[in-house]
Amino acid sequence: ATGNESAATKIFKDIQEFAKETPFQINELVGAFVKLENRSFSPTIAQLRTIGDIAASQGKTVDQFTEAILDAQTGEFERLKEFGIVARKQGDDVKVTFRGQSETFKNTTENVSRYLLKIGELPGIQGSAVAVSKTLDGSLSNLVDNFTQLFAKIGSGGGIIKSLVDGINAVVGSINDLLDTPLSEEIGKQQLEFNALIGVLNDVSTSEEERN
Repeated sequence: ATGNESAATKIFKDIQEFAKETPFQINELVGAFVKLENRSFSPTIAQLRTIGDIAASQGKTVDQFTEAILDAQTGEFERLKEFGIVARKQGDDVKVTFRGQSETFKNTTENVSRYLLKIGELPGIQGSAVAVSKTLDGSLSNLVDNFTQLFAKIGSGGGIIKSLVDGINAVVGSINDLLDTPLSEEIGKQQLEFNALIGVLNDVSTSEEERN
């Protein structure tokens, strides 16, 4: 989405740090960033933080508010209602109401995005994500993030841990293959092979080499 590896690496590190402070998981934040980036939004970490605050204040996910933003940019305002935001088109303008306060402006992608992000600066909304992260749910989310980062480091680092995981995968795969075949069928095959072996050994015309 960013167009080059160095930019992607930098934003991913920033997202990892951001995830530690919020109840949102890394994969959720990465998904939101990619969606916005692919729609020419190019969000900064500060803007992601604002999006997270708005989502957390309403008990919603970052992805839900991201989708609401993207819809609103195309003039579809239905999803905003989930966040207590009511928007109506008025000719070339749009009238948006939140917490009883209304504002009217030209209906452009930039204006809509700017207004929605401005909501995150309001008292009671700003800092909501950090506040939620201090609850049990937030702690559990951060635990998941830590495991995600651990697995990412193992996957990129390789070495003995990766070899061990590959070995375990091979064993588990073999067990799955074995369990795909009914036990009675497997025993039947083994019995046929054993009977064939006995037959060869009992045949007087069998050479010593064949017996071995």
